[in-house]
Amino acid sequence: MCGIGGYIKASELNVKDIKEIERLCREVEVHGEDAFGYYNGFEVFKAPVSAGVFWDIVKKFGSVRRVVPKGSKLFLFHCREATHGSPRINRNNHPFEGEHWVVAHNGIIYNYAKFFNPKETGIDCDSYAILCALEKGLSQGVEGALKMLSELMGSMSIWAYFKPEGRLFLYTNTGNVGYKVEGDVLVFKTRYQDKDFIPLSDEVVYEVDTKTLKVVPLMEVEVARVVYRVHYPNDSSLVWYPSRWYRYHSQDYLCEGLDDDPDYETKEDLVLSFLDVYDFDYHHEDGMVTLVRVPKKFARRVAPNTT
Repeated sequence: MCGIGGYIKASELNVKDIKEIERLCREVEVHGEDAFGYYNGFEVFKAPVSAGVFWDIVKKFGSVRRVVPKGSKLFLFHCREATHGSPRINRNNHPFEGEHWVVAHNGIIYNYAKFFNPKETGIDCDSYAILCALEKGLSQGVEGALKMLSELMGSMSIWAYFKPEGRLFLYTNTGNVGYKVEGDVLVFKTRYQDKDFIPLSDEVVYEVDTKTLKVVPLMEVEVARVVYRVHYPNDSSLVWYPSRWYRYHSQDYLCEGLDDDPDYETKEDLVLSFLDVYDFDYHHEDGMVTLVRVPKKFARRVAPNTT
């Protein structure tokens, strides 16, 4: 789980705004402490430290006006909890900047290998696929680029900034992003219990008008989910996935699929619909699936008889 957020003002950001931005970053840090990065309307900066550590360093040894320069009217940021790609290698951290787009992402992209080769780019983070998709689709215009998001598969909450036209877009298929407007300031962030934030609807691309601070639905884009939520050890429960039920036995990381969808001929086909086949291998026997290779970070969640 990562955290995304943004602070947009109709006029130039001042010292008081910078204090609010720092407070917002520290608040969202709970969703990820492995790295922190931002885009201030002029440049991207990222580092393998938490948001809190970053702001402590800036205030003690640097200048907040270097972080939020004069003339800036927005501050978009990301607090990372790493899944794919070591945060110690800074190119794996967010935001990702291309020729036209800047993007930050909360979630996991499962088919990232369709969009880039980590060995060629030197980037191992799955989220980089979002930038690749947007840049590729730009030949069909901004709306065409945003429609390219439907080619991705996984969980996704993002902000995406189109630099040539200064346009900001928000999207989620997990329902965990919301916004609020107070006076001449709009704030958005990863949210759960914040009742004063207006939640974004799933699978809708929104455009944030940075002058009027209106959040306008632009188009519907479906990004297929692979796993609806994570279940930790000692938890066994049913999880809803469109038209199907899956049962997770995550204490020993076994998964059983209960399926009535005729598109799947075997349970192995069903399993491939929600396992990350780029990171995991598995054994399939008697309707059960055992993961046999997992990222080191998640090794503690795997039964002793798997490696």
